[in-house]
Amino acid sequence: MSTYNAQIAMSGFAHRMHVYFCEMFPIPARMLNAILLFISFSAMLTIIYGTAVEFDWRMAILGSFNAFTIALILRLMDELKDLDIDCRLFCGRPVPSGQVHASDIKFSLIITVVLFALVNMIVQTAFWSALGLLTYSFLMFRYFFLPNRLHEKLLVNLATHNPIVALLLLYFIHLHASWQGLKTETLFQFQSIVLVGMYWGLFLSWEIARKIRYSREENEYVTYSRIFGRTGATLIAGLVQSFSCLAGLWLSYHSGFSPVYVGVLLIGFVMLVITYVRFLRSELPSSRQLKTAAERYAAIVMSAPLVEMLVKGIMENVSF
Repeated sequence: MSTYNAQIAMSGFAHRMHVYFCEMFPIPARMLNAILLFISFSAMLTIIYGTAVEFDWRMAILGSFNAFTIALILRLMDELKDLDIDCRLFCGRPVPSGQVHASDIKFSLIITVVLFALVNMIVQTAFWSALGLLTYSFLMFRYFFLPNRLHEKLLVNLATHNPIVALLLLYFIHLHASWQGLKTETLFQFQSIVLVGMYWGLFLSWEIARKIRYSREENEYVTYSRIFGRTGATLIAGLVQSFSCLAGLWLSYHSGFSPVYVGVLLIGFVMLVITYVRFLRSELPSSRQLKTAAERYAAIVMSAPLVEMLVKGIMENVSF
């Protein structure tokens, strides 16, 4: 009977988490994002430094796995951290509405953390960098043990929490160097700083863009548009994305990228600017399209080095 009850309990847990993931963390899309992020960043390192001769699927799996699990850990942690706010302002979401229990989130978080730790302990490659990621995630969860100073303070939280992206990118560099049998210092040059800044800017601007609202959409939830105004917040997000674009163009110039790479970057940036102009002119039906535009721009930028490698591979195999 106890085994039967346990099966019923696990079935209920699985159903509730399926509801949660479908709405708050769509696994297929997030997994594809993690794979694209790691492979794209690794491709940029390969083009800039010429470090890899052939694709290593084992490195790709480990890097993508860690990117995905860290994103999941942060999502589950945020769910627990923001529960009071969500109950007040977003009561239709799975946890505040009672469709998913807080205990489900806690159990899922424990499973994910243990899985992350076990995989990295077994593989060992860049283990300390991976452990640093997990440690920083825990500090974020505890508000760096300064909850009164950080809780519901948007700008302070941005300054203390968003660097997790840079740490993930530095982990990618460490992993890439370790797998290629290189000293990590070999890849820590100025180009790497620009590359980290370029990719970090994609996530920083997304974080800002997703919290910009029309005045009619504002409520008690603290947004960047409430702090800087709709125009000011949009310009800040756009400036960060402009930096990412310029960083990509600088890397393409100094590393001999093809015009195709430059074209992909510029097309993505023009599409982004058009969306921002329409938003500032109040032509968009919803400010949610800013988040979608930021995600689309990030996907285009991260796809550009893959297109570049494809073009170079074709050119090397075509004889004239």
